[in-house]
Amino acid sequence: MGALFIALEHEIDDIDLTPHATNLVEHSEFLEEIADGAHVAPLMHFFHKSAEDMEEFMEDDYNEDGDDDGEELWFDASEGHATLEALLHHFEDHPAEAPEGVEEEIETFIKILALAEEHDIRWHFEMDF
Repeated sequence: MGALFIALEHEIDDIDLTPHATNLVEHSEFLEEIADGAHVAPLMHFFHKSAEDMEEFMEDDYNEDGDDDGEELWFDASEGHATLEALLHHFEDHPAEAPEGVEEEIETFIKILALAEEHDIRWHFEMDF
């Protein structure tokens, strides 16, 4: 199973980007349902892996359909922050529904995206396999 992590378009001093979110990946379908209900983008909307990186994991015909032009895809931190806040609020309102470890991973990513917002730096999720 993979683990999500945040990649920033530009570095921020003294920020730890090493947190890897395995619980968010494990429960991604459930989290997508919550995001849909909250009318925010699902977490995987913010996922990006370049065609070059994906070639390591996929067959040689990965880019034949032209879906990925190799351009980096970045998002405003406020967009991801809104999704993460909506998920966290859901679990605050429904604590029995919170899968183990999910709230902690969300809170960690909220802190990172808050810093990215302060510095006006865009971001996306990547996955470590």
